[in-house]
Amino acid sequence: LTSELYEAVKDKNWVLPVRNHRSFPEGLWNFSKSGQYLGADGGGGVGYGPAAAVGAALAYREQGKFPVAIMGDGDFQMGSGAIWTAVHYKIPVLIAINNNNSWGNDEFHQRNIAKKRGRPVENAWIGQRMAEPATDYAAMVRSYGGWAEGPISNPSDLSRAFKEAVKQLEEGNVAVVDVRTML
Repeated sequence: LTSELYEAVKDKNWVLPVRNHRSFPEGLWNFSKSGQYLGADGGGGVGYGPAAAVGAALAYREQGKFPVAIMGDGDFQMGSGAIWTAVHYKIPVLIAINNNNSWGNDEFHQRNIAKKRGRPVENAWIGQRMAEPATDYAAMVRSYGGWAEGPISNPSDLSRAFKEAVKQLEEGNVAVVDVRTML
């Protein structure tokens, strides 16, 4: 996800306002200018990403910046109302959802606690997985009036999806790509 997204935006005047804790763009993206990365939420909190991405996109809108954000599905779900705001006020932003169908940070924590207490780690997912039914984030974004693709499960489909998302952003639209990943 992170590598394919960078390939799609590397020649743009991009800024990464937010990224989730498991996307690791620092090792894959060339941060060559001041202000290209605005930072993470600072505590693993969910709900920060969408509003931070839209806020940064608004702040940079008149400067010709290309706002691109990477966030987890829990983060996106908690703050998805910001997408409606971006569409309504015509604030272009590109968001890639790192979708593992889980409150992943909590699920990892549950596994660690289970090990420490001698309990089965197989139960760590209870109350943490966001599946059955899985949320259709692309449909959610489209219902707000934005452009969306996904869920994408095949890595060979990422390049095409991100290129289309870039095109949508260049046309002034909100673009969201939902990518299925694993814990």
